Amino acid sequence: MDPDVSEFIERVKRVRRRRIPASADIVAETFTRLGYTHEDSTSEQVRQQFNRMLATVFRETLVTLENYERPAYSRHAVRELTEIRGQDLDTAYSKMQSLGGNREGFSLAVQDLMETWYYHLRQLFLSVSQSRKIRGGRDFELQLEHLFRLAGFPYEAQQRESRIDILLPDYAHYRNDRTQCLIVSAKRTLRERWQQVVDELHKMNCPNVYLATTDASISLQKVGEIAARNIKLVVFDEVKQRKFAQTNTVIGFSHLAGSVIPQWERFWQPDAVRSNLVCWMKRVFFI
Repeated sequence: MDPDVSEFIERVKRVRRRRIPASADIVAETFTRLGYTHEDSTSEQVRQQFNRMLATVFRETLVTLENYERPAYSRHAVRELTEIRGQDLDTAYSKMQSLGGNREGFSLAVQDLMETWYYHLRQLFLSVSQSRKIRGGRDFELQLEHLFRLAGFPYEAQQRESRIDILLPDYAHYRNDRTQCLIVSAKRTLRERWQQVVDELHKMNCPNVYLATTDASISLQKVGEIAARNIKLVVFDEVKQRKFAQTNTVIGFSHLAGSVIPQWERFWQPDAVRSNLVCWMKRVFFI
């Protein structure tokens, strides 16, 4: 790669770090902008509207991100390029002047400049695309966590290599009796490494495992392979109704938040936990 191009991409990365907030900040700002807060929404409202709220915040988080990306790349990143390749601006300006300084001359000068900067701009767009892919997955995980918190669901989150696992209610309960726990793993798309993900989830030996995704291009074959590992897929309600209406191993987010998780909450109450602990001690110590 041309040294100028390499230097430019390094500068783009620095611009990104300085000008674009982290995923956690972008998602938090989006929730606040939409009024998805404890002050504006009750846990019951969130549970009833979980699918709609998740779909909205999934879409609007990108709007928030673009509000930071647009000036970061169009102004600050391009300014870095003009510092590296200032002579190209001089050449383009001279050409425009030699052609009379009119509109046609300006157009030809810009065409030459874009051709000269082609490899720089191509690497810029590739860098933006790659950054978005990485952020998109993390953003979805955070959106799901935020909504779980607003819905009043008790959970602990654990960061793994390519996803977040959300354990309800917590790891202490899981160690005591995993049959009364749920694992919800967040993966924005299942296009890559999906089999490794479901194999890892299967190894956790929890009977209630759900893989949440925004992916709408999942095949029935892939659904079957996931179900074979005793894992249910969670998708947006529209995808469930359109593609998997008759598939019991695929549920919508409304069903997850409105029916699946609430039916287990009674096992997570303090009295239920104490009762389960007493039963466990009686089995172990024969008392």
